[in-house]
Amino acid sequence: MPLWLFKKNQGTQIFFSSVKEITVSKNEFIYKPPLTENYMYELVEGVVKLGGYSETGEENTYDVIYTGDYFGNLKYLNGQFFEFSKTLIDSRIRIYDLTFFKKAIIENPVTSEWFIAYLLKRWCLAEKKIRPSK
Repeated sequence: MPLWLFKKNQGTQIFFSSVKEITVSKNEFIYKPPLTENYMYELVEGVVKLGGYSETGEENTYDVIYTGDYFGNLKYLNGQFFEFSKTLIDSRIRIYDLTFFKKAIIENPVTSEWFIAYLLKRWCLAEKKIRPSK
């Protein structure tokens, strides 16, 4: 069960004060380096490009994500996070306060199980993209 549905069904006040929804127009940045925000993002509807910059300042695409995907900086990389996120079409984004997001994952077995499964899915998809085809 996605985090949004699980926590919304619990109806806690902290949930409603820790989550908001925005609309981002096509080709707009959601975040970019060196900005360090304390949020996780859920792509409610749309398409987002995740990437970084070459030494010459060119955008490099790491991944393209779609409706239902989560992205952002969980702050476990010791300052080594230099990713940007940019919409490819008009998109609706749900923004989670990072402290709230981490607490929801750590403290609740249902959300923890969901997040582990989600991370493994994304990891497998990333491996497929970088593994040479036979």
